[in-house]
Amino acid sequence: MKCIPRFGSFTQCFPIISLWDAFKAVFTVLFAVMWMLALIDKTYRSQTQLPNIFEENTSIVSRYCTLNKATLNLKTVQIDNPPSYMDIWKQNQHLQLGGINSPNCTPFQSVALIVPYRNREEHLKLLLNRLHPMLKLQKLYYQIFVIEQVEPDNFNRGMLMNIGAVEALKISSDFDCFIFHDVDLLPEHDMNMYMCDEDLRGLAVAIDENRYYNTFENYAGGVAGISKKNFFAINGFPNLYWGWGNEDDDFSARTRMLGLKISRPPLSIGRYKMIRHVKSTRPLSNYNMFQGFRGRQMIDGLSSLQQDSYQVVSIAPKSRANTNSSNPIDYLFTQIKVNLNIKIAALEFTPIAFATKEELEQFHDSQSNNRPIEWPFSTFESIRWFLHFYGWL
Repeated sequence: MKCIPRFGSFTQCFPIISLWDAFKAVFTVLFAVMWMLALIDKTYRSQTQLPNIFEENTSIVSRYCTLNKATLNLKTVQIDNPPSYMDIWKQNQHLQLGGINSPNCTPFQSVALIVPYRNREEHLKLLLNRLHPMLKLQKLYYQIFVIEQVEPDNFNRGMLMNIGAVEALKISSDFDCFIFHDVDLLPEHDMNMYMCDEDLRGLAVAIDENRYYNTFENYAGGVAGISKKNFFAINGFPNLYWGWGNEDDDFSARTRMLGLKISRPPLSIGRYKMIRHVKSTRPLSNYNMFQGFRGRQMIDGLSSLQQDSYQVVSIAPKSRANTNSSNPIDYLFTQIKVNLNIKIAALEFTPIAFATKEELEQFHDSQSNNRPIEWPFSTFESIRWFLHFYGWL
């Protein structure tokens, strides 16, 4: 406190503010402002809702399959003692070759469910044992694709997702929804509809390992759904992330750039059990790569699969016409084994690789008055953006 004599015996005193106190005051104000901005953005970005298939007495719903809500319940999920493929098949005799379910009514969507995979057979059995009965109750037309990486040793989840989408469309161009599904996550509630909407659909909201709490608002990992149109518009997943981590964050950021929200089921419905397994270490370089996602978005993804290169080793079952197969696996999923990063000279490219790029450009033309969206080729997000994305700010 500093006092200054004024008139006669009157003295006026002023509080002395130290440099540290001033800094704390300014920092508190800035933090409050940034927190409010983050809160506003989170409110915009994330929304909790169920698909309109649950709306009653509408002209939209009346044209499609009618769900029996009484059969869609929270189930006790088996996370150990996986059944054999034969046992799973015996419990799911409705399946067609390739892991296809075709309901006897008009389904809302045609879904390609894509599972990136390697050396997790016990997990895969548990997943199939849970998914097929649940998706039958949801009356979806769906096909399960297991995309197995044979080589190299370092896993690339993002590229496997892109390959799965491209190869699925070669088998059937009618798919209008992609569900990307980790092999170690088992859904608990039948009402968690495996469908797409106009935004990014984050299905794995509440995982038991995270105490059934959503980790951060931009999270789109684990199990996510996106329409074919939007998947092409964001150029799919990045192909450059080797090892575990950040490819799903890059994917989420791409949808954010397109102005898509993340729609989610309520916490009580978007519940998952995670099968226990040894966790991989996230390379620190992946965080640095993620901060530069904006400059790579239109050159790293579906449009670059022919440059990044992959080779299909095998597809099973080979044909839907082989209706006499005695192998139960042929009825549970379509298995696509691939090698990644082979020399480009050894590849014979198919039109689908180029069609994805053309469809991407056509979508951009239609969305921007015949002016394709231009993306910068050299950007690096700020530390504030990075912290805000993960909800740390």
